[in-house]
Amino acid sequence: MKRINNHAIYLFAFFIFFFDFIAPLGIASGTLYGLVVCLTLWTKLNDDKYTYNITALSIVLTILGYYISPSLVAPNYVVITNRGLAIVIIIVSAVFVIHQKKLDKRIKDLCVLSTTDPLTHTGNRLAFNVDVKSEISRHDRYERQLTIALLDVDNLKFINDNYGHFEGDRALCLITDFINNNIRDSDRFYRIGGDEFAILYIETSLRESVVISNVLREGIESISNCSNYPLTISLGLAVFIKNESQEKWLSRADAELYKAKESGKNKVSF
Repeated sequence: MKRINNHAIYLFAFFIFFFDFIAPLGIASGTLYGLVVCLTLWTKLNDDKYTYNITALSIVLTILGYYISPSLVAPNYVVITNRGLAIVIIIVSAVFVIHQKKLDKRIKDLCVLSTTDPLTHTGNRLAFNVDVKSEISRHDRYERQLTIALLDVDNLKFINDNYGHFEGDRALCLITDFINNNIRDSDRFYRIGGDEFAILYIETSLRESVVISNVLREGIESISNCSNYPLTISLGLAVFIKNESQEKWLSRADAELYKAKESGKNKVSF
């Protein structure tokens, strides 16, 4: 959704004040200022502080309108009552907006949590499935190359059995951090199982993907110096073929991963 310029909200508030000065709006001003406060839900600076500022400005302009209006159109107690009700409308609008912003933030946080692996803080299988479908659709539309790498941590069971699961988790985090720091911004990395990961090489040929994968494999092997055990990965790559099903594509990559593991591990098969 297109965001509203922050300065436009301030201008709208002063525009209402101008009409309130010419012809006192009474309680109607509260409805209009309440609308101004509600518009802060869709501004570019969408934080609580900005809503508080607009609310305070609206209340000040409502009170100011009472004092500088040229003439009273009703008995003074009626005018004061209307202005008081206008302020109530503004405050209620602000409460609604703040509550809605907090609710929106909670929903966004839940969406992030639902697609993020809690240990490695990278994308999980749900995020992987969503992105795979999206990238296949993009491939079919624009005919751009797309390659997947399925990778497996070699000997994670050995690490867990001999050094404990805490050290096994540390190994997964070391690998995740290294890959995240060494793939391109356009590529996407996921943890799709216990020691299983996937990389989507976006708009990348199989040849280029093999080169990148070998760089990652060698880099992870080198960080074994930071641990008490050898740390390596095996990768299986497959380029997407037009009109191929997602299942068949992933199955081919999985078969290549199996070849890499069976031929001695710490290899890239494609």
